[in-house]
Amino acid sequence: MSNPDTGPDRELDETRTDQDAAPPATDVDADGLGDGRLSLRAPIEPGDPDAENALFVVAGALGTVALLASAIVPGVL
Repeated sequence: MSNPDTGPDRELDETRTDQDAAPPATDVDADGLGDGRLSLRAPIEPGDPDAENALFVVAGALGTVALLASAIVPGVL
């Protein structure tokens, strides 16, 4: 029978750490800077999407739907 204190990820001689003994958490804002200011990030690629990118997204969506359909109804593809 397995012990909840030991397992494949825990060693037998490893002790648990109390919350009081754990290092304090750092004060980080939503943007990760921690200075109290929220900075707005620019889009990754500003501008209109290319036809190639749009086609790639549509093909991926259709492929996903086809795979899900074949999982639900075998032999569809």
